[in-house]
Amino acid sequence: MVATHLFRSRDQLLLFCSSIFSGLANGFVGDFTSAYISCPYGIQNVGFVMITLGVSQSIFSVVYGKINQYIGHIAIFTFGSMTHASFYITLLLWNPLPNQSYIVHVLAAIAGISGAAIEPVITALHNLYFAEKRDIALSSFRLLNSIGWAISFGYSNWLCSNVKMYILIGLLLMS
Repeated sequence: MVATHLFRSRDQLLLFCSSIFSGLANGFVGDFTSAYISCPYGIQNVGFVMITLGVSQSIFSVVYGKINQYIGHIAIFTFGSMTHASFYITLLLWNPLPNQSYIVHVLAAIAGISGAAIEPVITALHNLYFAEKRDIALSSFRLLNSIGWAISFGYSNWLCSNVKMYILIGLLLMS
């Protein structure tokens, strides 16, 4: 039932890239921690940086929920996409230096801000577009999200972080 819904629904096909991107972006967090935190600044800093990401994502989930009624889903998704793109572009251009450990906290906060915008909005769009088939649509979203996670896991040892970021930017632009 989910598979037929995935490929027959025009609206679901329009949300296809966004759903895959959500899983890939979540999978990239492991690459972020290994390439930009544990290698240059030590594994002891990973937890503190991830706390920064989690706190910013929690705070901005509440903020986006409050302002959604005034600006709408599309504005929040656009802002989240722009912050995601700026996060990846910054990582591509930035070369970690020993005295710049605070920058990974700022980048983690930006990742949390953008993550708080993307996945809830995609879920809300599935709820809005498929009110009569909500269970199937949300199952389709979770399936595509999990496929994104699996793809991220599958290529994690084969691709460099910069190639992964180019893939994420490309998929973000498509979505």
